[in-house]
Amino acid sequence: MGRLKIRWFERGAVHVVSGGAAGAQVKIKSDKQVAGTDDRELQIWSAARRRLSIGDSVKLYAGCDKRFDTCRIKYRNGANFQGFPDVPGDDWMVAVPISSSTLSGGSRR
Repeated sequence: MGRLKIRWFERGAVHVVSGGAAGAQVKIKSDKQVAGTDDRELQIWSAARRRLSIGDSVKLYAGCDKRFDTCRIKYRNGANFQGFPDVPGDDWMVAVPISSSTLSGGSRR
């Protein structure tokens, strides 16, 4: 995992593929670097239904934050993005006109 960016697996998943917990799946909450080391620490949202043991094999799946930039850069899949990257956010609905200037519909800058 050393060459993958920190937070690469955040919002991803851990699938246990061998051992007593084979078949278990858990969602990854965070992916952080352990201070002073090259090690990574994955925090999960909830415990696996079966206990993992040393030697169990797991498969890690990268996470997605549903942003266009993530789809385009991380997965190189911008052409298949199913969202609307150019729609303004919710904050535009609470914008109010400025009463001290003319209301020409032009830019505020």
